[in-house]
Amino acid sequence: GVQTCALPISASNTSNLVDCAIGVTANELPRVLYADGDDLKIGRYAKESATYWDGPRWHTRTILEDVSPTHLELEISPDGVEWGLMRTADGALHQVNFSGAYWTTYLLDAGPVGEDIELSVDANGTAHIVYQRVAAQEIVLMRVDGMERDVRVLERTNDLVDAIGMDLDANAIEQ
Repeated sequence: GVQTCALPISASNTSNLVDCAIGVTANELPRVLYADGDDLKIGRYAKESATYWDGPRWHTRTILEDVSPTHLELEISPDGVEWGLMRTADGALHQVNFSGAYWTTYLLDAGPVGEDIELSVDANGTAHIVYQRVAAQEIVLMRVDGMERDVRVLERTNDLVDAIGMDLDANAIEQ
């Protein structure tokens, strides 16, 4: 089913707010990646500064239009920028990240992939992703380091369920 999120920022139509993912920067500022209808958006909380002289506020931007996001994950990289995943209605898995100047997106898996996706970014900036390939009945581990991708099938079975968990240990090994 479709999950709903209650956000402290405005969506164009809250009945179409289908998913969100939250990350927190090293200086404790929240970032929210969210699906507003068919659009993918980001919300960043900004403290009072020379730019936001009239007080703290949410700064929102549309990243992509008409992409039909259904499931999202978000981490903050060691460089302090957003590193996200987006599953779209057609089951494709996309990387969505901010360079500090602009947003980039890459197709990681044409899918269809399952709805439960796990993402962890280690201290070196490598993204560790675990997800299910539905048609192939596979659990997949993908590591993304810059433009390099390492893809491994962890399990093949007809008994898979769409519930995945992953975390990194002290050595950045998936558990």
